Amino acid sequence: MTRAERTSAVLFGAAAFALYVLTLSPDVFWGDAARLQLRAAFPEFGAAPRSYPLYVAGSHLLFRFTPLSPAVAANLFAALCGGVAVGLAWLVAHRESGTRLGGAVGAIALAVNHLHWSSSTSAEVYGLSALFLLVLLLLVRPAADGRRGAVIGAGAVVGLSLLHHRILPVTAAVAALPVLVVWIRNGRAGRCVGLAALGFAAGILPFLGLLLTSPQGPAATLFPGTTFHVPGLAGLLPLLAYVGVFLAWIFPGPQLLLALAGGVSALRRMTCLRASLLAMLGTGLFLPFLYPHVGDRYIFLLPATVAIPVLAGAGAARLATRWTRAVPAALLVGLV
Repeated sequence: MTRAERTSAVLFGAAAFALYVLTLSPDVFWGDAARLQLRAAFPEFGAAPRSYPLYVAGSHLLFRFTPLSPAVAANLFAALCGGVAVGLAWLVAHRESGTRLGGAVGAIALAVNHLHWSSSTSAEVYGLSALFLLVLLLLVRPAADGRRGAVIGAGAVVGLSLLHHRILPVTAAVAALPVLVVWIRNGRAGRCVGLAALGFAAGILPFLGLLLTSPQGPAATLFPGTTFHVPGLAGLLPLLAYVGVFLAWIFPGPQLLLALAGGVSALRRMTCLRASLLAMLGTGLFLPFLYPHVGDRYIFLLPATVAIPVLAGAGAARLATRWTRAVPAALLVGLV
């Protein structure tokens, strides 16, 4: 990673953070956000799916060592996570597209999409979730090359992700399949799987500590009763409509069309990073069909809402090579 790349990522991340601070919820919010704001003052750390110990720890540290109220500290931590995620989106989109334009479109598409923006202005966990997924995407290429630090780091990130949201390790497992194929082809599978397992074992230790000390017991904490189902044909069409409408709401500009162009380009010239991106996109589009509770289905779209901006950056870069330079500039304006 060059100094110019790091500088661009920091600038985009800082700009997004400034946007989120300017639009930050000024005080106590409602719903799950209120519960997380309360935990910023009175932290409770557990291994249950809705405990979010990493988010609670971060917001509590902001409250403890700043003059902020618990509510504002929890909101500001969400803004910080969202801003860092946008900087990482620039890096991943730039790496995927090979152009600064692609990086800019990818970062902006994430920064201003409705889900990421709204969850970065109040106490919500999705900015930190996006950050985890983008770190994993950033590690795909060096991990596929068998670099020891990247392989161990990716395993550790997956282990740590259990301290946040269960959808993260599931998505990571699917997105890692192309990397595993590369390892097998290059005869590195045994060594690299062992290194990844070592990193995972180190990363999962805090989660195991919380799990083993859970008052409900490890089994009840791991499996709290959430059920999944496969919808029949009659339920499939409403679900397709739900996913389509929600994605159109999250990405109201040309992002989806750009992502489609980027996806077509990825299919025509597949790389390990592109395969992982498409696997992440597929995971995010598939999981909502298995979850029965309509109000929370959008949560399972999270991997798709991270992959789509990166693919949009790749799509913009592809169009820039075919059309005039005025078109990408107009697309950037359209994104905002």
